[in-house]
Amino acid sequence: MKKSLKIIIAVLIVIALTAASGFLIAKARINGVAKNLYPVEKEFSSLEIGPVIIEPVFDLSDKKKMVEFHSHVFVAKVEEVKGTRYFDPRYDDLLRLKAEPKTLLSVTVLENCKGKLPTDKSIDLLIDGGVSLDGKYLVATEGTVMPIAGKTYIFCASEDSELGLYNSFGSDKIPLDGYPDNRSGLESYLESAGL
Repeated sequence: MKKSLKIIIAVLIVIALTAASGFLIAKARINGVAKNLYPVEKEFSSLEIGPVIIEPVFDLSDKKKMVEFHSHVFVAKVEEVKGTRYFDPRYDDLLRLKAEPKTLLSVTVLENCKGKLPTDKSIDLLIDGGVSLDGKYLVATEGTVMPIAGKTYIFCASEDSELGLYNSFGSDKIPLDGYPDNRSGLESYLESAGL
C-alpha cells in the first residue's frame, strides 16, 4: 500500500511540474508575440469574419453615447496599416488570453471634432480586430469596418496608458468618401452624435 501511494504521489508531482513548466513556456511565447508587430499580408475584405463576443457598456449604434464615451472624435487619413499585435497587454494571464489581434495604423488627423490631436504629423492608432493569428479570419464584430490605407475615416478613440490612442471593438470607424470636398457624411455623423 505504501509503495502504490508513493507512486501516485510521484506521478502527481511529475504532472504538476510538467503543467507548471508548460504554463511558463506558453506565457513566455505569448509575451514574445505581444511585443512583435506582424505585417498584414491579406486584404481584410478577403477574409471570413471570425467570431468575436463583446459585452458593450452601451448601445453601439447610439452615436451620442459613442461620442460621450471617447475622448477623441476626429477625421483622419490612414497612411499605413503597419501590422497586427496579438493580445491586450492589460490581460496578461493565460485564462483570459485569446491571441486577440489589434491592428496598428499610422494616420494623419485632418480635423478634430472632439479632443485635440496633432494635425502636423502622422500618429499611431491601435484598433481592436485584425487578421487572426493563423491568418484565416478577420477577427471583428459583425459590420466592423477595417480601415484601408489611403482612405479617410471618422474615428472615435480614447487614450490608454498602455495602448496609446485606442479604438476598441464597436467604436466608430466611418468611411468618408470625397472628404474634404464632400462634407455631408461628416456633418450627418456630427449631427446624429450631437456635436
